[in-house]
Amino acid sequence: MSRPVSHRARTRTSFLLATVLTVLVVTFNPLSSGKHLRSMLGIGQDLTFTITDNGAGAGYTFAATQPRSGEPVTWDRCAEIRYVVNPEGAPADQRRLLADAVADIEGASGLEFRYDGTTTARDFRDRASLFGPVPPVLVGWATPDEVPELAGEVAGVGGAEAARTGPDELAYVTGMVVLDRDAFAALAERPDGADLQRAVIVHELAHVVGLGHVDDTGELMYPETTRRTELGPGDRTGLDILGQGPCR
Repeated sequence: MSRPVSHRARTRTSFLLATVLTVLVVTFNPLSSGKHLRSMLGIGQDLTFTITDNGAGAGYTFAATQPRSGEPVTWDRCAEIRYVVNPEGAPADQRRLLADAVADIEGASGLEFRYDGTTTARDFRDRASLFGPVPPVLVGWATPDEVPELAGEVAGVGGAEAARTGPDELAYVTGMVVLDRDAFAALAERPDGADLQRAVIVHELAHVVGLGHVDDTGELMYPETTRRTELGPGDRTGLDILGQGPCR
């Protein structure tokens, strides 16, 4: 059984590509969110992004591309992606779940993550600041009361914020993954719950490093719920490309 889900995008001097996940995966064309969503969130109009579709059966897409070259927006491949965890409302085995999911993304992309400990921060909606140091990626658990994007049968939201590194170049600098507390508790009651929980986190972390959705049920980035709980061949190809971005 599969259910359609949704994906949200946000823009300002930096922008956040956020994706919503129902049990496994999510869908939404951020280009269709238009001015209404960005206005609702109080976000500027000075940056745009595109979804790159590599064609039917290609198995991967990129969440955002460079304004001129069309190359995918990437993280600095020569720097670690720092992340912190707010453990409030997290399942008891959250450290293992996160470590396993991070290892999957590292193995497929070659990018390196660094766990910087726990935090009380809950600024899921806007991570990058116009002033001061760029904060690490934030991972946490919440309810729809706090993060409305989790309303309905949504298990998680994730994405990355990009900043300009040149006149026509963007690079991811921070991001977030927020997971539905109650959905994770419900998944924990299933025999396959741990695999499903990890798949949710892997899917959202893949968005954090720059993957978009695909029209291929054999990939974890397919935009509807499937039985797949591991990265597919297209997912791995896309992550490998994203791990080959420039050093900055």
